[in-house]
Amino acid sequence: MKVLIVEDSKVVRQRLQDMLAEQAGIDVVGTAETAQGAITQLSSYSPEAVILDLGLPEGNGFEVLQATQGLDPRPIVIVLTNFAFEQYRLLSLKLGADYFFDKSAEFEDAIAIVRALAVNQG
Repeated sequence: MKVLIVEDSKVVRQRLQDMLAEQAGIDVVGTAETAQGAITQLSSYSPEAVILDLGLPEGNGFEVLQATQGLDPRPIVIVLTNFAFEQYRLLSLKLGADYFFDKSAEFEDAIAIVRALAVNQG
């Protein structure tokens, strides 16, 4: 499974990469720290899954979510954010997010979803 990580924090980006690298069947094809960088990489790498933070420079995660809507095939989008407010969860789901996790409380749950998706895909 090809995964794109979209996260503005270098530390969190590296942690996600390290955790996913341990899992067979997962290939992190790219990382982006800005919304515009993510939108560019969506078309360049055609990821099957995107781990997406909402708080990004040069835009925000909602813009990235909107950009995924026109892709075929559309990647699975896993929002992983510190902005785990109900209104953001609802908007994320409305814009096409498949999963929504609170980065401070559900980080491991988001990783578990990616692992499960990779196993089910293989």
